[in-house]
Amino acid sequence: MRISEPSEVKGQSGLKLGAAITKTAAERWDEQMRAWQKCQAVAGRRSLSAWESDRAARRYWEQVCFYQQERLNLLISRLQPTPGKRILDIGSGPGVLSIPLAERGAKVTAVDPSSAMLNLLKQIATERGVAEIRCLDGRWEELDPVKYFDGNSPYQAVVASLSLMMVGIRESLLKMMRVCAPGGRIYLLWGRGKNHWTEQLSKLYPGLYGFNYVPKPEAKLLLEVVLELEEELAGREPAISTQVPGLTVFSDIKAEEFDFFYRESFDSEAEALNHFLDYFGVEEANRSRVDLVQEFLGKNLRHNNGSLLLEHSLPTLLITITIGDTIRCPFF
Repeated sequence: MRISEPSEVKGQSGLKLGAAITKTAAERWDEQMRAWQKCQAVAGRRSLSAWESDRAARRYWEQVCFYQQERLNLLISRLQPTPGKRILDIGSGPGVLSIPLAERGAKVTAVDPSSAMLNLLKQIATERGVAEIRCLDGRWEELDPVKYFDGNSPYQAVVASLSLMMVGIRESLLKMMRVCAPGGRIYLLWGRGKNHWTEQLSKLYPGLYGFNYVPKPEAKLLLEVVLELEEELAGREPAISTQVPGLTVFSDIKAEEFDFFYRESFDSEAEALNHFLDYFGVEEANRSRVDLVQEFLGKNLRHNNGSLLLEHSLPTLLITITIGDTIRCPFF
């Protein structure tokens, strides 16, 4: 793990370095995210629509809570949930963060586009006797902060953990800022650099689909987006009136690198094969494509206490934005 000093982080901004950039970082992010989304759509992968499945929601809860606890522990320690603390969890899934935060007394709002995920969150919260978690069914980038969020009681922490699959990243970040209280913090966890999984997908896609894999935008670009916003907002005049919720300027930006592992367990080779045939949208009758998936699994699964474990490195960047003074908001 390496922690960048604030001056070191600021020095990475293309604008501050005077680099000749024809597109903003936000525009480049959106362009890359659109390309990734198109890649998934053309491939016919079911990995995105699968989030609407009750079975997928339950599996995600079990696998993440059991095999990916390091990431959850880090974020919980940073969010510092205390009784009454208002926390917004964007891309909450079935509550792998929201529920433990609420168990510590925090007042949590969970946002997710999957009804199946939110239904499971409510079920598990009830089973554990957790105080009610407010759930909003929808995509963050499509929600209206004026309609859905109480500007008189802003959140003291906002978190988006590996959930920024958003086009319109600039506006999405501005909305996070708008609902976060002065002195509050926004935590953005996102993948940095290439990892074993993306390398494997890059090898698999040409044979499986006939075209190259397009990756998501990386954390370095996300940091550039944040730094551009900092520069943009720093030039705005302070607000005189607080009648309407406004945006805020940053008082601090920190970027930290963490190396986690993604892990997923299967009871048998047949279960793993069926899972990934569905994941990649491959029909069993297409033997050549099935063989490619089997070869893929042979390279990536290992035996672990009677089960099969998919494990690969997950290098991430945690960007922490501390919110400063309120300013006028012309964006909504």
